[in-house]
Amino acid sequence: MVRKSFKMIFAFIFLALYILTNLQAAYGTDSGSTASSDKYQTKEDIYNSNPDFQIFTNPEDFIKKYSLRRDSKFNADNYDYFYYNRKVLVNVGEDNTIDVSEFIDVYFRSPMTGITRILPLYSNVAQEHDITEINRVNISGVTVDSTYTTVIKNDCLYITTGGSTAITGFNRYNLHYKYELGKDPLKNADEFLMYIIGTDADRPTVRCQFEINFPKPIDKDNVHIYSNRNDDGFLEYSVDDKKITGETTSYLESGERIFCKVYMEDGYFSKASRVYDIASIISISSVTVIVIICMYIYFLSAKRNTFGHTIEYYPPHMLSSLEASYLRRGRADDKGIISLLPYLAQRKFFEITELSKDGSSQSKANSGYIFRKKSNKLRMKPDEKVFLNGMFKNADKNSALGGEDEEVIFDDSLKYSFYKYADNIKEMTEKREGSYAGFFAPFGIHVRLKYEILVLLLSFLSISLPASIMIGGGDFSLIILALMTLIISVPQIIARFFKITARIIMYMFLDAISIIGIAQAQSLVISQKTALITAVAAVSVLSTFSCLVDDIRTPYGTKLYGRILSFEKTFSMLDKRKMTELCEKDPNYFYNVFPYIYSLDMTNVWSLKIKQADMERPPEWYDMTDEYSEFTARRFLYMMTSVSDDMLSSPINRNNGANIISNEDINRILGK
Repeated sequence: MVRKSFKMIFAFIFLALYILTNLQAAYGTDSGSTASSDKYQTKEDIYNSNPDFQIFTNPEDFIKKYSLRRDSKFNADNYDYFYYNRKVLVNVGEDNTIDVSEFIDVYFRSPMTGITRILPLYSNVAQEHDITEINRVNISGVTVDSTYTTVIKNDCLYITTGGSTAITGFNRYNLHYKYELGKDPLKNADEFLMYIIGTDADRPTVRCQFEINFPKPIDKDNVHIYSNRNDDGFLEYSVDDKKITGETTSYLESGERIFCKVYMEDGYFSKASRVYDIASIISISSVTVIVIICMYIYFLSAKRNTFGHTIEYYPPHMLSSLEASYLRRGRADDKGIISLLPYLAQRKFFEITELSKDGSSQSKANSGYIFRKKSNKLRMKPDEKVFLNGMFKNADKNSALGGEDEEVIFDDSLKYSFYKYADNIKEMTEKREGSYAGFFAPFGIHVRLKYEILVLLLSFLSISLPASIMIGGGDFSLIILALMTLIISVPQIIARFFKITARIIMYMFLDAISIIGIAQAQSLVISQKTALITAVAAVSVLSTFSCLVDDIRTPYGTKLYGRILSFEKTFSMLDKRKMTELCEKDPNYFYNVFPYIYSLDMTNVWSLKIKQADMERPPEWYDMTDEYSEFTARRFLYMMTSVSDDMLSSPINRNNGANIISNEDINRILGK
């Protein structure tokens, strides 16, 4: 089941990567867009061939010619360059797109490589004279009639013209781009808003001309053209049915801007569709879906595993030690399987004889063990049959150490043989055959692992993958994806080994670093920052509480699970008086519970309790040939360690599935 889950996750990730690598860049040249026609003459005609424009070659005469602001102390010597004319041609689409062509004439007094045009990545909604940023827009079809580069930072698209060669004198730049604004968010109205001269005008502008064409007629009373300049007389414009034309009549200082706002009736942009940021959508969608699934798993786990602790001096009698371990952990491990050794011995299925040379120390060099199989008519469960038959597969019925037809085996005979049966028992538990079928809900096994895989998948889909697109400026970046996946997943894996308090402290620290880093990332716009911060918070919360998620058991399994936990707690708290009382009622108390103690990994507690009870005698099924040696709990535990090493030893990796017992052999063992 776990392997299938991993395969499905990897298949999903591969498919997502394949799709994303074939996505077009969010920003770049749009081959389907065409620039508006240039209504100007060539630069040579303007600057050289026409005598009326010879004045442009002298900045001082040029300023006098155009009567720059009389109250201004403008001095061309104070600027390395300035804009002496900017013409903006705009075509507004019925789908709320704005196709813009800009013709920017610049005079460079000092050698410069070019200019930078800054386009905001947010559409604006104007209420009265206020502007509120509300939504991200798409910018496409960016072209310049010279060498240029683009980069995203500070919520804007920066278009930088020029290459490595510096230029002086007059120069013209023809820019074209297209805004896709999507559906207008205003209620009961539609709106057009655009900066004609934007906030990026960091040099003076001598003259500006603009023409805006709309797809339908507009009401001139709803047309407003504003500036942050106090003198409104410098701007003239007219409205003619579907067109706005205008120009400035005097000089604009650095930072003075012009923007146009037009109100229309609701539905004016009837063909507009929503504009989506793919990376933010992936992030928010994955957070929404996976958080709901994880919270459902968490609450279902908490609800199904609710029980009250009771005083339990014995584990549930209907469970074997392996079943108790499986129900406790949700899997059959090596300790749980080996615990069947004392469990079956205590039920008189075989006896163990210790062979010791001198009794001076416990080691492989001076000790060994003999197993004698006994006839027993008690019913055995399928996994117990496999275990017992695996032990005595190579038994010698004619050994001098055994009675007539008594099956006898040395511990060395278990080497490189029994592990195949142990692997088969694990397969039986994974398939939930027999009694294992009623402990867990059909989807309830390995729930914590599934939960943690979902959180890792969430961090990949909501943080690593979107960040690789966002930071890449709209282009999918495999390098950024790999780096972000490593940064996000490693703390999650490490946190699995800490308790909830330590996890909270760890994730609070990581969240603080992540949020500061995201907030300062200049390549991300507000919606993307919001999506990533939301994802970081979601991953942190879910990861913190993963240690509280447990396998989902059936009502029957939950009841037995509660009794197992109650037994663990009760046995750990036994005092000497109560132990003496239990041993008087049941002389074999410690050996009846030992298989469960071993499978539940509580042997240290058992060893301490048996010493406190002054019970230094072996169980009935354990015989020592060295009569001068003293039996101790340590000696008994060494036997378990030594025999388990032999039983689990294999010449190859036990997990590769090789040499597993055949189905025919298992059917024979189980009497099928």
